[in-house]
Amino acid sequence: MAKRIPENIIDDVIAAADLVEVMTDFLGTYDQNNPGGLRKKGVNYTCICPFHEDHNDGNLMIRPKKVTKYPNTYHCFVCGARGGVVQWLMNHENMSFMDAIRWLGKKYNIDVDDIPVNYTPP
Repeated sequence: MAKRIPENIIDDVIAAADLVEVMTDFLGTYDQNNPGGLRKKGVNYTCICPFHEDHNDGNLMIRPKKVTKYPNTYHCFVCGARGGVVQWLMNHENMSFMDAIRWLGKKYNIDVDDIPVNYTPP
């Protein structure tokens, strides 16, 4: 039996999630010992893109929640990787959508109750 997370819970989890915070959990912040970490540039953040062989800081741009245009998203100008916090976890950590929502729910203290659903894929 498949399980389903209610859409309002998914919306709450995505609204609470902070992409910069989540990416920092995995990549850290930029310093001499961590050149691949996030570095603040103006209102945005940049880092070396982990999705392709990259050597230049600044190819992956991260827009925090507080910006008005495309908030809480990332975009690589070389390989084209882009998305939000759920896509980041799915691509970087090879999580499924439901696992990414569960992980974020745990991080942001949101109870993600799975509701059993009678659904069999065609």
